[in-house]
Amino acid sequence: MFTGLIWHHMATNPRWEGDKGPGVGKLPRQIVNGFITKAYDEGKGAEAVELYMEKRTVDHAPDALDRQNGEPLKRVVHRVVAEGLNVVIWHCIEPARGEPATEVVDFFKTRGGRIIERHRVKSVPLDTPNCPASKESQFTGLK
Repeated sequence: MFTGLIWHHMATNPRWEGDKGPGVGKLPRQIVNGFITKAYDEGKGAEAVELYMEKRTVDHAPDALDRQNGEPLKRVVHRVVAEGLNVVIWHCIEPARGEPATEVVDFFKTRGGRIIERHRVKSVPLDTPNCPASKESQFTGLK
C-alpha cells in the first residue's frame, strides 16, 4: 500500500505535470545557459523570459536589456558558479541599445526547469567603450 502511494505521488507530481518548457529535466546551469543564449545571442529577451521564467518569477532587474527583444547582446563572461539550484554569472555586457558597457553580476535561482528568481546585485557602467577581455571566459561553459 505504502509503495503504491509513493508511486502514485511520483507519477502524478504537479511539478512535472503539463510543463513542457525547454528547461524541464535539465541542470540549473543548463537552464540559465538556455535563457542566456536566447536573450543575449539571439536577442529574443521577451521570448527567453516566457520560456525560462515562471509567471511568478521574482526578477529584481525588471528593466534589464536581456528581458527585451532587440539586437543580440555581446558579452564577456568572467566567471560562472553553479551550486545546487543557484547559478551566478559575472559578465560584462558590451555597449548596446543605447546603453554603455556594463559590468554585471546575476544570481539566478531555479526550480522545476525554470528560473524562479534573479538578483542583479552589481551593475556598473564602464568608462571604456568595450568590455575588457577575460582569460577565464574560455572556461565558463557558456556560449
